[in-house]
Amino acid sequence: MQQKSTLVNILFWFCNISFYVLVIWIVAALGFEVFTEDGKIGSFSSGSHHSIGYQMPVKITINPKQAMYNNELFKLEKEGINTLRQSYSSGTGTYVKPITSEDSLDFKSIVSIRNNDMTDYYEFISTSFKSDGYVTVKPKTLGNKMVMVFRSYLGFFILIVVFFLLKNIFKYLKTNFEFSQKLYKSTRLIGFLLIADVLLRVVSNFILGNDLPYIGIDPLDYNMRYVSISMNPRLDFNFTLFLIGLALIILSTLLKKGTQIQEENDLTI
Repeated sequence: MQQKSTLVNILFWFCNISFYVLVIWIVAALGFEVFTEDGKIGSFSSGSHHSIGYQMPVKITINPKQAMYNNELFKLEKEGINTLRQSYSSGTGTYVKPITSEDSLDFKSIVSIRNNDMTDYYEFISTSFKSDGYVTVKPKTLGNKMVMVFRSYLGFFILIVVFFLLKNIFKYLKTNFEFSQKLYKSTRLIGFLLIADVLLRVVSNFILGNDLPYIGIDPLDYNMRYVSISMNPRLDFNFTLFLIGLALIILSTLLKKGTQIQEENDLTI
């Protein structure tokens, strides 16, 4: 029982501190947003501000043109800290396979892994490299501005409410470790909030993606095209968070049933 009480107490204080930290953070972020022109006050700056734009989820695709796959081996010869207290290292690098003068005629780019020593560990075989990432864009229309600001701060407001509910749950469990209506209602609400966060992000990303279907990085001279880089908007559906939300809703129904059984037992006694 003592171990259970200690764990509940730790979780309560964790959620309590997280709640107030998030409240302070969102107030500061909105303050930077409203009262500054560039998101900076002295040496402090906001990571998200209307002057620089907001992050949008994209799928990044990189396609090297006429690529040669040749890993680079790097032999460390010297490392230390310079006068500016910055760490540095130096050494010599060499390709696994020697590059000939004819290679410049047959290939346009080199795709390589820079190994940390003289051993070649991995090999590339893919001709296309894809990754999920974010790009900072500045909306020009009022509608997109509203959607992007809503999307940028939505998660933090929902997270604040979730931690508020969690700290209340653990506060109750500290004194009454039993089923209650407050317990199952709070758990159900957290589940709905997590699902709402996922779905609202997907909808907002879909709306924004209609006006930003493709981002390309291309050279002015097509003959100098060594690599093709493209970015396409993605919906950014968080399946894990969605599944947790569903699980909490199902769990809340079990807690409700437990509350009803407990109330019937109390009446019987």
